[in-house]
Amino acid sequence: MQPARPIERRSGIRARVDFQVVIVVAGFGHECWAVELGPTGMVVQLTRALAGREPPLVAAYELLLDGVHLLRLLARPVWRRDKEQAVRFISVSPEARRLLDRTILLADGTRRTDVDRLELAEAFDRAGTEARVA
Repeated sequence: MQPARPIERRSGIRARVDFQVVIVVAGFGHECWAVELGPTGMVVQLTRALAGREPPLVAAYELLLDGVHLLRLLARPVWRRDKEQAVRFISVSPEARRLLDRTILLADGTRRTDVDRLELAEAFDRAGTEARVA
């Protein structure tokens, strides 16, 4: 008899990523790294300080998606294993969702060109304050 396989609860595509994420907890920013990104959430490599404490029910996450533009989102923890934590985004604007989707597509092993990078930067610029959810 084979062991039961865990149920896959992810929705949408996911991409392996490597960009800085600042998690704001109790008014202090903790510099962490995103390792996986999807349209509804991400997996973050936590700092030792954050991994050692109980996660807040909701926290602010500042994603530096392309190394230049900042996307601010609220998220809640879904699971945690050692220093890795999965979070689900809360009330993401349509423009922010498009930026996340575009980032996922660019990071997911597709060939990136200067045109793709330019289109992503222009999308961030057009999003302005709409994509910045505090």
